[in-house]
Order: sequence, then structure tokens, then C-alpha cells
Amino acid sequence: MGKGNAPPWAEMAGLGAANRADRGGVGRCWVPAADVLECADRVVIVVELPGISLEDVTVEVRGQDLWVHGTAPGRTEGVVRHHVVERAVGPFARRFALAGLCAGAGESVGGEISAVFRGGLLTVTLLKSRSARRRIPVD
Repeated sequence: MGKGNAPPWAEMAGLGAANRADRGGVGRCWVPAADVLECADRVVIVVELPGISLEDVTVEVRGQDLWVHGTAPGRTEGVVRHHVVERAVGPFARRFALAGLCAGAGESVGGEISAVFRGGLLTVTLLKSRSARRRIPVD
């Protein structure tokens, strides 16, 4: 049920508003939805970017972070007035910390990274590698 005496649909409406809170606005970046999946030999990150063209997306590694950022074009051509705007427009950014993406002991994401953008989905694949031993045995 809902909170207190509020009807359950009122709570659901509030959840919808909270979900749209990360969709940007004037002077703000919005955050695209993403899945991070770990496989035996790789980590796969899938980012939803519907309605965005490849030219408007940048994928880069900065330090220990993978960044996906760009701009979703506005839909204003021929528009006299917007009645409802729920789809994200304007600048977006999403950061993925590369450290700690792998569950296996001594594993980390390696230097080989590839990305494919099709059907509004950006799929970034990071191959795993065994980390160098940090502890040096002393004889």
C-alpha cells in the first residue's frame, strides 16, 4: 500500500517524478540508464541512448574511470509549444569506475576496450586481465 493514507497511485506518480529527476533540464546533465555485466573474460557496459546519433556520443577513459558523454539533440523544429516533455534532451554524462569491476581475486579490466553503438544502445566491452602481484616475496 501507499504511505500513510495516501492512495497507492499517488506514491507511484511520485516514483515517476523521481525517475525523471535525472533526465536533465536547463543547465543540467542527465544520466542515461546502464547495465554493467561481468562475464568470465570481460566486463560489458550497456548504456541506453535512444534517439542519439553516433556523432553526438563520446566514450573515453580518464584515469581509472570510463566516461560516456555527449548531447541529445532537442526536438524543436516546427514546434509551437511543448505540452509534455519527458524524453531527455541536452548534455548527458555517465561515469563508470573501472577499479573494482571484476569480482575475481587479482583480476582487473585490461587495456583492450571496444565499443559498438546500434539501435540506441552503446555496448562497451572491456577485456579482463590478471593484475600484477603487488606483494613481492622476500627470500
